[in-house]
Amino acid sequence: MAVLAGCWSTPLAMIFNEDDEGCTSENGDIRLRLDQETLSVTLMSGDQEVTGKLINAGTRIRWMNGATWSKPVEREVTLEQPDLLSDRQLDGIIDRINESFNVIFLSESMERSLIEGPVKQVNGMLKECLGSIMVEDWKLALETLLDETKASEGKIAIVQDVLGRQLRDPLTEALNGKINFPLLTEGMEEKMLRTVVDKVLDRMVAAAVLGMEETGFV
Repeated sequence: MAVLAGCWSTPLAMIFNEDDEGCTSENGDIRLRLDQETLSVTLMSGDQEVTGKLINAGTRIRWMNGATWSKPVEREVTLEQPDLLSDRQLDGIIDRINESFNVIFLSESMERSLIEGPVKQVNGMLKECLGSIMVEDWKLALETLLDETKASEGKIAIVQDVLGRQLRDPLTEALNGKINFPLLTEGMEEKMLRTVVDKVLDRMVAAAVLGMEETGFV
């Protein structure tokens, strides 16, 4: 049960300590019990019970009512993420596949072992295959968004550069051909549209990076 012990964002931070029956919150009001075979988690508070699933290598609990708890993750500092997806991201994907993949007579842990190999093989080839089917800039943007070794600020800067190279000029030109500001000269109009496009792209990138982080996937 040690996997359930520690601090969970519920979303308020709540600390659970291991005991003989599972884990209990510090104030004793809430108990957690884990089925090691199915990774099913049961929350008990008074006469009420809620069930959920332990996912993402034990760092998240997804409850049946749609709520999600998360646990702080101590990430190793590395210079670069070697494959497109980190081990933690892979665990989350394997969890999802396992939920929809059922083989008669096999336990969930056996099914997971069956799924894990092919998923890891695919992950090892994703960067190379993406490079063969898409422009290098878009591959860089995708790799950056999924890279857990980079801070949010670094991700935003890299993806902003990519969108600047790939979208800024074509989008400004397309808008300039459809929008007319009667009181502005052509040069002023283009400058205005370029500024608008820059700010829109900056906002899009920030929303994409921070939005992905809020999902807990990166």
